[in-house]
Amino acid sequence: MGGDAIWFVDVLAGVRGELESLCHGFGVASVCSAVLEGFAEALPSWFSGRKRRVIASVILYTSLLIARGVRKGLLKDVLEALGVSKPSFRDAFSRVAFVDWDTGLVYLEPRLFEALSKRVRLPGHVRRYSVGEVVRNRVEKVYPGLYSSLDLVCMKSCGKSYLKTLLEEPEVARDAVLKLSTPGVARWIVEKAVATIAELLDIDAEPSKVAQLLFEDPEAFKTAMRGLIEKASSG
Repeated sequence: MGGDAIWFVDVLAGVRGELESLCHGFGVASVCSAVLEGFAEALPSWFSGRKRRVIASVILYTSLLIARGVRKGLLKDVLEALGVSKPSFRDAFSRVAFVDWDTGLVYLEPRLFEALSKRVRLPGHVRRYSVGEVVRNRVEKVYPGLYSSLDLVCMKSCGKSYLKTLLEEPEVARDAVLKLSTPGVARWIVEKAVATIAELLDIDAEPSKVAQLLFEDPEAFKTAMRGLIEKASSG
């Protein structure tokens, strides 16, 4: 067994030891075990350079989110139980999951989602992460069925999802949203999409100004959206 493998086995054993009594105390022991195994299978490199208690805090919090849903106070209890700082936790957690408090949904990194799906029955509030799905669910919460309709229109027009159309062929996306809604709702949808993308990419943006470009100058909108994504990538 190589050095890396020995190190990894040792880390897993240490994390499992940290979690053993805690998971029983929180009532999610079986879920914790499955989540730890899922992390080990899907994201072994994620463990590198992280303290065991930070890893354990992410495993426990993820288990609680799966078992109990998105609830206030869960994170505070986890951090207090393990003595982990919020910045350390956030840095580790943000690389594997995203909690959308607007919709009550939990999004997992795709490889982790697949690994966990094989081990536990994931509830409906746990989803595979993608920016498009986060945008879709936020819009659908306020206007049920509208985003799905936009996807259908765009698939018929150019064979792409609404979000991809918005980024690549903004005039088509503009026409689709105006066809299915009022101008006010159309502007809100675009602002919501821009704001969500900016939040998920952790960049500053003024959604109302960027959205306005779609209706006044689609090419400028396209450039602005590319600029936002490139800015995030370079950062």
